[in-house]
Amino acid sequence: MRKQRKDSKKSNRKTFEKSNKIAVKYLLSKGFDPIILITHCRHKDMMYTAYRGILKETDLFNLWDGVAVRKSFIYWFQIKSDAWPSEKKIHAWIKGKKDVKAMAINVRKDGKLSIRDYESL
Repeated sequence: MRKQRKDSKKSNRKTFEKSNKIAVKYLLSKGFDPIILITHCRHKDMMYTAYRGILKETDLFNLWDGVAVRKSFIYWFQIKSDAWPSEKKIHAWIKGKKDVKAMAINVRKDGKLSIRDYESL
């Protein structure tokens, strides 16, 4: 496996930060408040489960980049740069939960956003 160059990491980080800034600005303009983004760093969060033990995760449930509130609903969201997250994983996570709202946010290179909404049945 090739070692990743440091300047490439900086470039990825800048893209990530730019996408997050655009997505947060959009969410605020649509009435989401507050918005909580989970930091992605080398330190992992611990999630405790009865059936899988202790898991170390970077994102919320290894899927969501953050949560936001609009009206009386909590929305889980994932932000991607020029890509969509796996719908299979999103549907699997939502399945069996009640009153769950989620969204995938795709920030393109030109700064335009596309949104996919998900809701539990």
